[in-house]
Amino acid sequence: MDLIRIRAFKWCFQGQTVGGENVRSFLDLMADVILEDVCCYCGACSAFCENISYENELPVAKECYDCGMCYNVCPRTELRLDDLEMTFFNAKREDGLLGYYRSIVCGRTLDESIKAVCQDGGITTAFLDYLLEKGEVDACIVAKAENWIPQPLIAKSKEDLLSSAGSKYTQCPSVSALGKALDEGLRVAVVGLPCHIQAVRKLQSSGYRFNGEIVVTIGLFCMETFDTAKFFEYLESLGIKPSDVKKFDIKKGKFIIEADERKEIPIKDMKHLIRKACRVCCDFSAELADISIGSVGSPTGWNTVIVRSEVGKALFENFVKVCDVEVKEITEKGLNAVRKLAEMKKKENAENLKKLARTLSFAKI
Repeated sequence: MDLIRIRAFKWCFQGQTVGGENVRSFLDLMADVILEDVCCYCGACSAFCENISYENELPVAKECYDCGMCYNVCPRTELRLDDLEMTFFNAKREDGLLGYYRSIVCGRTLDESIKAVCQDGGITTAFLDYLLEKGEVDACIVAKAENWIPQPLIAKSKEDLLSSAGSKYTQCPSVSALGKALDEGLRVAVVGLPCHIQAVRKLQSSGYRFNGEIVVTIGLFCMETFDTAKFFEYLESLGIKPSDVKKFDIKKGKFIIEADERKEIPIKDMKHLIRKACRVCCDFSAELADISIGSVGSPTGWNTVIVRSEVGKALFENFVKVCDVEVKEITEKGLNAVRKLAEMKKKENAENLKKLARTLSFAKI
């Protein structure tokens, strides 16, 4: 169904109500997100609706009960940052580039089993292992790559965490696993990109109730992800089989492929591979997470860690006390590097977001 017809249906049923309140349905999600090419394939819409599945990394629905859940938790519909920051941080940001935070440090694990598989400093995996070992959570929502195609995983052991370690540069519908974990009554830690964390925060502030509990969110730095089909076609054009790749990485503006031979490709030469939905995202450092983690701003083999919430502060401080990790202050040069990328992403994508907003009734720019 084309966009004009979808919008016609949407306008016809705009006034329908459920429980006395205006409810936006899957039809609205299709009109405002899917057909606008801004679906980020985070998995949120299918997490709590058995009628939603994915075809070609886009949501489809067998039928719709007009509950509004899919639309309300989508990170590409209205996102009230000020309200969400007050809800989860009880404070407003003073830093327009990085969001609200309490501290920023560099860290790395000394656990050899984690160092053998981690992307950089291994802090994400080590922190999750600590949460599981100490009983702070029952499970962790992470992404595990099967032949470099990310799949959601409900990790319940260190072995699960080790199998999911490392960066994947295409999108994973991680939030889709959250629904199952909460239905099972699990207390969970959620790891995700900025879009995943936005969806989780919208869920937490929505008023919906579940058997389980989201204990802590860990956000990962992200400039963009690659469109899966285009990315694999690109690898094929380079004569590289995904099964031969040991690791992907990004360092100093270059995309690094470690296979039988090491290849370094300027990121600027891969812009045509970027997922369209990423072009309206202005969040580099996962500004709504309890803790944000990346490599930018830290020495090789270390992670940059941004602690934002009181929950994140308490858990991270105890993690540092009892686990085999090193932590040191971030340098001014390192902090400026993080801020530079955050500013670059906001500037590049803000105009795209404004253009999109003019077509959507919920947007308030």
